Amino acid sequence: MLKRAESQLGLEFGRISLDSGLGNTKIMDVCEKYGLNWLIQGQMNGNGKSL
Repeated sequence: MLKRAESQLGLEFGRISLDSGLGNTKIMDVCEKYGLNWLIQGQMNGNGKSL
């Protein structure tokens, strides 16, 4: 789908932001295969700390 959007619409993707539910190795492997930069948000569990 991303390759089609790039070729047909002339889009260029700099970074893809994935939902925390997509944090599995298959998704990450596809992103790596196509040289895509990606960011996965962590799931909230109530144990956050201030920086």
